[in-house]
Amino acid sequence: YVNVHSSAYPDGELKGQIDALGSAGKVLRVIVAGPQVGSIYLSTGQFVVCGSDNVCLAAFSSPIRLNGYDYGDGDGYWVSWSGCDSLVPAVSGFDCDLSMSAHRTVYAGNYGATLLPTITSIAPGDGQATINFSRPAFSVVIKYSATCSAAGNTTVAASGITSPITVTGLAGGVTYSCQITYGNGNPSFSMDVTLPLALALTSLKSRKTHGSNTDFDLTLFPSVSNTTPVEPRSIGRGHRLLFEFNQPVTAPNSVTAKDANNNAISNVIHSTTVNIVTVILPNLADSQRVSITLSGINGNVASNVTQEVGFLVGDINGSGTVTAADIMALKARANSMLDQNNFRFDLNLSGKIDGADVSAAKARSATKLP
Repeated sequence: YVNVHSSAYPDGELKGQIDALGSAGKVLRVIVAGPQVGSIYLSTGQFVVCGSDNVCLAAFSSPIRLNGYDYGDGDGYWVSWSGCDSLVPAVSGFDCDLSMSAHRTVYAGNYGATLLPTITSIAPGDGQATINFSRPAFSVVIKYSATCSAAGNTTVAASGITSPITVTGLAGGVTYSCQITYGNGNPSFSMDVTLPLALALTSLKSRKTHGSNTDFDLTLFPSVSNTTPVEPRSIGRGHRLLFEFNQPVTAPNSVTAKDANNNAISNVIHSTTVNIVTVILPNLADSQRVSITLSGINGNVASNVTQEVGFLVGDINGSGTVTAADIMALKARANSMLDQNNFRFDLNLSGKIDGADVSAAKARSATKLP
């Protein structure tokens, strides 16, 4: 702060700020915060900057740009302001003889650094970056602008009047360089942030325990065909579905399941471990086409995942119908030891492929998914 000289007020009762952003060899701009009464700045008046060569530049708004003025290390310049207190009628009296002045010196290397907004941290999110920053030394900024850029990607900007500012519309998996600018001034020192990949479902598996304690996972997504993937094994302890994502996730806001007639399926249970959301359908009847929706993943209301799954005991080839081909395939594998290639033929989850599995398929011959 510098003292404001006035015929109406004692020296020092009004305070103003004069500072600059620059570097040795070039003063870029001078910021003048007009005198202040309480928390209100007097913004009327004229700003004048005079360099050491006695060349002056006048303006009626701050900041004043000095792109044509060259200074060496240690050179100085004068800044002055004069105006009225007409914008503060609460102050008794009326004075058009307010003024303030200060001398500033340009130093190499570090001059003006504290007058830049400083990014303190950046929180990456799903397609966005939230930039936290500290204000520059003066406090009359009315708007900050934030920009994030990366090679091969569109530069994205956002603005606000205080910290933090969130820049949206960014690409996942990309490292951006972000900056903060106040008004039309110089940007802050940049800070890099790498955004997470966009949330994506990488696999959906149906896990069942065969025999006493052997788990086998049937991959339902990605599917080898464009048809609805089918779980051909019996419900056992409940249909347990594992939704696996490309990044850690928090529990979804809700998990719902509906049948082919859009009727809600009750008692849906879900839990989350790292990047897997496990959904259990404990009492689903056979021969069902079910749509399972995970809503609000990671707290993002827009992050929803829906997968359709068919549940039909005996439909081993996933055609949507229990056919003679399914039954013949079962007979061909009767009395085989279970492994990763044939576990889906153990329809009753006994831990072996036998006549009971063949009978279960025969009992459902020609049964179709709705």
